Amino acid sequence: MFRVFKKIHKKWHTSISQVPLRRVHRKRVGAFRHNRARYDSDKEIARIRVHELLTQWGPVIGVRWKRVSIKAHRSRWGSCSAAGNLNFNFRIIDLSAPLAEYVVVHELCHLRHLDHSSAFWAAVAQVMPDYNTRRAALSRWTRLHALHPNPPPVA
Repeated sequence: MFRVFKKIHKKWHTSISQVPLRRVHRKRVGAFRHNRARYDSDKEIARIRVHELLTQWGPVIGVRWKRVSIKAHRSRWGSCSAAGNLNFNFRIIDLSAPLAEYVVVHELCHLRHLDHSSAFWAAVAQVMPDYNTRRAALSRWTRLHALHPNPPPVA
């Protein structure tokens, strides 16, 4: 039956290589889905808090960074580039002080070790011996609040 359909509708039957590629425009689903206004208002507060923590922990770890950006990541608290640039999620202001410190220390240690090797975790442990409990608490907090459009602050 398919052969008959194929013969009748030859012009519809083309190989995948003959089909021109088109760019698919999808609606962007991201951190601004519910509240761009919250991002705009909290971004500078987050920048101030992150800079305070960076100036506190940077000399302790002995690293220098180039640029700090505050962004609206959907699934990350922070990131570090090989060029020495640090990115943080604006929702860091919702975290308690120990959890925010852990995020900043984690990213600062990435300036020395760009991976999650044992040397990286040893550097984190040297600066913050209780990093495992903070890491577990951050993971719990993220599961509870991260997908909520307006996560409540944790004391």
